[in-house]
Amino acid sequence: KWYSCAYCPPNVARLIASIGRYIYSVNQNEAFVHLYMGNESELNIDGQNVQLVQETKYPWDGQVRITLSPEKSSEFTIAVRIPGWCQGAVLKVNDQFIEVNTCLKNGYAYLTRLWEKGDEIELHFPMPVEKIRANPNVRENAGKVALQRGPIVYCLEEVDNGVNLPSITLPQNSKPQVTFEENLLDGVCVVTAHAEQVDETAWKGELYKPIERRTKSISIKAVPYFSWCNREPGEMLVWITEK
Repeated sequence: KWYSCAYCPPNVARLIASIGRYIYSVNQNEAFVHLYMGNESELNIDGQNVQLVQETKYPWDGQVRITLSPEKSSEFTIAVRIPGWCQGAVLKVNDQFIEVNTCLKNGYAYLTRLWEKGDEIELHFPMPVEKIRANPNVRENAGKVALQRGPIVYCLEEVDNGVNLPSITLPQNSKPQVTFEENLLDGVCVVTAHAEQVDETAWKGELYKPIERRTKSISIKAVPYFSWCNREPGEMLVWITEK
């Protein structure tokens, strides 16, 4: 029996089967680049075939190179998406800088020119680790932050940070660092930072008592949220209390 609401397994199968149609779309003499991933594609733009080769390590790296090879030199438009999370995107065509704000419309940078075989579009999306806060009306997240780098949201797991994750606080002046771990979860960027955790040694099993809050310095390690629960069972935390 087919359910009116498709669950995760068929949705994953459908995504994999159709993802090629999500990367690009064409509207007469305009081609849109929606997603960034390594691929080779051929689009029919304004009646001629145009080969596009996209090279990138996105989302771990903000560098994207798109090489175009039309059948013949012709004028058309390539519109490349500027992600909403990105501040200060850098755009070049054949090593010449293009001011993004001069050609930006509805989140896409429109490049209209005479395209020739071998022309290159280069994009650079800066990816600092950012502390994201929720709207104050989201009461559960008041006084907390989530870590995000580029399009990836991060989380803490017990396997990396020990038990009682809610007892961890992240100082405002803490500066998260990024490293790529090739052998972790098939290769991911992880975020590390100095943090503090409640020192539980003063507690002897009491539920309540007047006591000065004591903390210890620790180093936390955050992994991409999409990859959690692929190692040992344990706690997971996205929203971290901010000090």
